[in-house]
Amino acid sequence: MKSFKLLALVLSILMLMTALLACGGEEAAETVAEETTAAETTTVEETEPPIETELKVNKAIKILAGAEGEITARLKIDPSKDAALTITSSDENVAVASAASATPGDNGKAAIMIKGIALGKAVITVTTSDGITAETEIAVYEEQIIKEIAFTDPAATYFGGYHSMSDAKVENGVFSSDITGGDPFMEYHDKKMGLNAADIGIIRFYFKSTASDGSMQLFFLTDTVTGYDESASLKTTAETGTADFEICDFDTSESPDWAGLFNGFRIDPSSADSGNIQIQKIQFIKRVEG
Repeated sequence: MKSFKLLALVLSILMLMTALLACGGEEAAETVAEETTAAETTTVEETEPPIETELKVNKAIKILAGAEGEITARLKIDPSKDAALTITSSDENVAVASAASATPGDNGKAAIMIKGIALGKAVITVTTSDGITAETEIAVYEEQIIKEIAFTDPAATYFGGYHSMSDAKVENGVFSSDITGGDPFMEYHDKKMGLNAADIGIIRFYFKSTASDGSMQLFFLTDTVTGYDESASLKTTAETGTADFEICDFDTSESPDWAGLFNGFRIDPSSADSGNIQIQKIQFIKRVEG
């Protein structure tokens, strides 16, 4: 009987020890699981890669000697870097450039003023703070007046074929006329000018207007263009309501029909249906390039 009790006690102790060991194992497993989970949620902070510098400028421009033109530099550079630009000219006797800087970051723009000094060509080189370069060619041209229309005849016989225009007159070397309705225009009286179109790059009006619209259109006649046609026309826009005469240039390269002999023209001074227009002189100009 005593042996039986002793055996029961031993079994009870063994069962208790087994239970304790099982609890300890579960706690250990939970600790490992917690450590594993913590390891899995640990992250490494990522950093943005630096921006690779890019620089672009105009391919080429033309500037009149003694005048200024503008090129645009487009700069993409890391904000941590200096956005200043170094600008040099291959020939400062032809063209020089002003200093400029762009806004750091993506596609910052900088306007660079170029002054034409004398007839010829020069290369403007733009360099970033980290040595990236871009180039543009500057062609400096001079102007030669092929023909000039000055207004000296008080009879104002310079134009005819008026449409929606009246009271044409010349006073103190200035031609003037009033716009009286829609689609105003007038024709130059001489339709046999016989000028070489290839010699004329610019038709320039010294112009002043009180009309509400400054849209101007010039239709031309040549030895092959014998009637006024939209394709054989040039356009420009005048600033209106000014106290001084404005220079309004028609660029002849804008029409594919500008060729052969230039014989005559019609000027549509505005799209407005009222106002006064004045013309001080008209010049036909050749661009002389080096």
